[in-house]
Amino acid sequence: MERVAELRHKPAIVALLTKDIDFLPEDLRAFRTEGQRTMRHLASELGLTRSDYRLDYVTPRETIVGDHVLEADRVYMRLSVERFGSAALSFRPARAQRTGGRPRHASAQALSDIPALARQIAAHLQLAPVTPQSRLI
Repeated sequence: MERVAELRHKPAIVALLTKDIDFLPEDLRAFRTEGQRTMRHLASELGLTRSDYRLDYVTPRETIVGDHVLEADRVYMRLSVERFGSAALSFRPARAQRTGGRPRHASAQALSDIPALARQIAAHLQLAPVTPQSRLI
């Protein structure tokens, strides 16, 4: 009962990122939907508008879970199922691919608090902090 209560207070994406969902159509659909929602929420918390980034879902086959990839001028993020000890979220400055910068990682549990995770990402990538007032402008 404690485990059920704990799951009720966490976003669905946290549970989906930590279990094997390959070949499970309902879970794959949920992962696709929740992953898109999570990445959009992160982008919003980082001060990005919908026109500032491109969000894609990349999968080798429809029966296997893929990756959500968000690309913007200042940031690149990839959301994946945790496998073999890998982190759920990888992020780096967008220009790091050309300059050889190392990506940073966050676990699925970090997605339980999107605003805090966005602040952490902004601090690591030295992005300007987003305040409620700057969102209105």
